[in-house]
Amino acid sequence: MKLDGLLRGSALRAEDDAGEVDFSALASLRLTLALGAIYGGCMGLFALIAGQRGAWLQLLASAIKLPLLFLLTLLVTFPALYVFSVLAGSRLRFLPLLRLNLVSILIMLAVSASLAPILAFFTLSTTSYSFMVLLNVVLLGIAGLIGLRFLRRTLLLLLDAVAGAPVQPSPVPLGSVDAGRAAVNTFRVWLCLFALVGAQMAWLLRPFIGRPNAEFTWFRPRAASFFQSVFEHLARLLGG
Repeated sequence: MKLDGLLRGSALRAEDDAGEVDFSALASLRLTLALGAIYGGCMGLFALIAGQRGAWLQLLASAIKLPLLFLLTLLVTFPALYVFSVLAGSRLRFLPLLRLNLVSILIMLAVSASLAPILAFFTLSTTSYSFMVLLNVVLLGIAGLIGLRFLRRTLLLLLDAVAGAPVQPSPVPLGSVDAGRAAVNTFRVWLCLFALVGAQMAWLLRPFIGRPNAEFTWFRPRAASFFQSVFEHLARLLGG
């Protein structure tokens, strides 16, 4: 598997007249977990620097839970995407659509891993827990948007292929331009669902960073919500 080829889009090619998507050269599960573990480990690094009790366990937990965050979010939201796309008239079948979504997850994790040095730099240069929480929200949000942009771009390539435009990658046809556009509009709805579920999934899997002066725990009790926590940290940071 060549990650560079995936990022450049060269892993997508026509396999036959039906226009399938070639995923034979795409990432294995090991690469997916490894990329997520790189960023997750940098998240847990803050606990180690802050001297949290059980910091090494927090680093390990973050490295494990970060890739699971993306995969579990896809698991929860993919059935909705498949049903929506079928109702929109898409001919994209279950497995090709699932594989395409797994590729977008891999893109997100690759971007996250590329941002890990930035996260590590700020981890070593600040002691503000609220700042680190918000920084991770921004960095992971960037990774998520880029991965979903990859997915949307591929869906648009499907439209071009259906319309007869000269497109190098020839993925699965959607059957008609109108059906394809309906599928892309459906994707926009699913994108919002993915973002909401992903945010709350992160809240359920917390802690990722590790709170200073607190004992290590794999999971925290359910309380409030992701968005409430973000507003509280933002207010705390701006209020000094």
